[in-house]
Amino acid sequence: MFCRGTLGSLLLYVNNKSALFQSNVCFLSTVETNKANFRDREVKGATVARKLSRLLLHPSETKLQDILANNRITNNPVMPADGKRAEFIWGRAIPDL
Repeated sequence: MFCRGTLGSLLLYVNNKSALFQSNVCFLSTVETNKANFRDREVKGATVARKLSRLLLHPSETKLQDILANNRITNNPVMPADGKRAEFIWGRAIPDL
């Protein structure tokens, strides 16, 4: 069961009877709260990094960092920090899971 908290975060009700103790609440972070940690320019860079990751058919995070850090794509505006920000904001890409 989901319910909305006071700060816009989502709360998840978990009823686990087999556990020694019951955990009734789990906090989830949203993309909007993750974006709030960065400036607009940094979010735009992370968006471009995520688009580049899609174009490269979702390489692993370490492979993407290697591509960005070693400038393996010429005239690429994406920096390695943009790739790390993208993973922080949106999490891992679904094909990577």
